[in-house]
Amino acid sequence: MTKKNTAEQIRTMEVGETIAFPSDKLRSVRTYASEIGFMLGRKYKCTTDRENMKIIITRES
Repeated sequence: MTKKNTAEQIRTMEVGETIAFPSDKLRSVRTYASEIGFMLGRKYKCTTDRENMKIIITRES
């Protein structure tokens, strides 16, 4: 299996799918979700899990 980069992982998400990223990718994950959501007419929700140091992104539409 090939490793996908962050933008590709977000772009290929299905509605309802959730992915967790390490906290060091916080800025890039939020930026990609915003840009990809705008360009493709999608909605993503980003939350942080401070206890486990993760950023969680969910595709909502």
